[in-house]
Amino acid sequence: MIKLISTDDDVSSNNIAEFLVGFNATFLRHNIEELTSVTIYLSNEKTVLPFENTYHRRGRINTLSNEHKNEIFYDYLIKEENPVIKSIEYISKNQNGNNYVGEYNEEEQHNKIIDLFLAKEIGFIIPKTLISNCKNEIISFYNECKKKIITKCIKYPLEVTTKEYQIFGKNTFLVKKKDIISLAELNSFGLYQECIKKKYEIRIFVYKDLIFSMAIFSQQNKKTILDYRNYDEKKPNRYVPYKLPDEIEKKIKHFFKLKNINTGSVDVIVNNDNEYIFLENNPQGQFDWLSKNCNYYIEKIIAQDLFLNNIE
Repeated sequence: MIKLISTDDDVSSNNIAEFLVGFNATFLRHNIEELTSVTIYLSNEKTVLPFENTYHRRGRINTLSNEHKNEIFYDYLIKEENPVIKSIEYISKNQNGNNYVGEYNEEEQHNKIIDLFLAKEIGFIIPKTLISNCKNEIISFYNECKKKIITKCIKYPLEVTTKEYQIFGKNTFLVKKKDIISLAELNSFGLYQECIKKKYEIRIFVYKDLIFSMAIFSQQNKKTILDYRNYDEKKPNRYVPYKLPDEIEKKIKHFFKLKNINTGSVDVIVNNDNEYIFLENNPQGQFDWLSKNCNYYIEKIIAQDLFLNNIE
């Protein structure tokens, strides 16, 4: 039986489901907003898992009703649930003959700093990066990078709401000297990187051994020059299909193998010297816009893979 794990409003999962219907495939969709029945059986003779031919698109399956939230043992139940969910993903991905793509584990444990380290180790160029809570170190880094550095969240987007104001920060921001001066001598951790002048950005989506790439010409618009996510609805960026050099594709596949993940997105920029610079990895990664802008029909490819594995 084909399984989809996602949120009830995920566009990509909806599209995959539509293709499965077109193939007359039998499948079940488990939205994380709903309760899911789970049973695992392990013995020397066999292993029985609830998810085998599965595409895991978003979040973690839910086995606890909201009614439990007010109970005194709720936190304990969550802690007991967590290793069960993680074990399903781990065993499913590592069991011979199983087709389990995507996961919750890596999304939860995702770490930009480790990703940069791994990318550097396999030969990618990475931006000069400083992670520090020390004001003097940040000032030194600012000067080292010729007074052009950016900052972004280390993991979670900033969302603060009070009676007086709302703050939302998930994009990339240029750091000015007055911003650093305003910091305390020891402050909270920040991630700072050199600001690299780029020719264009590349969004890459990986599904198993398949790589889909799209060039984003964000430099031609002042609003998106620092981060294409500062979308300009009136004058949108140009998006085109892009063929990566074989060497870069090999490095991406090596990176995914090191992380033991089989799908996700990678952001890369190309500088004025035509060098490919690794920025970050998103283990779940949006690909709806990439698929549509480049006519890749990624959703159809995923649905076909699930369908053919179900026949086997």
